[in-house]
Amino acid sequence: MSQDDRRGTLALLWERLRRPRQWVRYIAVAGTAFFVSLLFIVTVRPLLAPLVGGDSYGVVVAGWMLATLYVLRVYSRRALA
Repeated sequence: MSQDDRRGTLALLWERLRRPRQWVRYIAVAGTAFFVSLLFIVTVRPLLAPLVGGDSYGVVVAGWMLATLYVLRVYSRRALA
């Protein structure tokens, strides 16, 4: 990638980030991922805790990651449509 291509890519990224609506989308996606992960922690973690033995922080981290990936996948599909 040449320096002109990189400069063009950075300029395009900067233009997209300067739009106020774009920031609202990013905040909405982050908030949705956070809410879905909290919902996972509240509902699924107590059910899985006896299976994995005791306090299951690994389940919390895995749920957080899966919820975030799911929300980002849904958002990327909507953005590409």
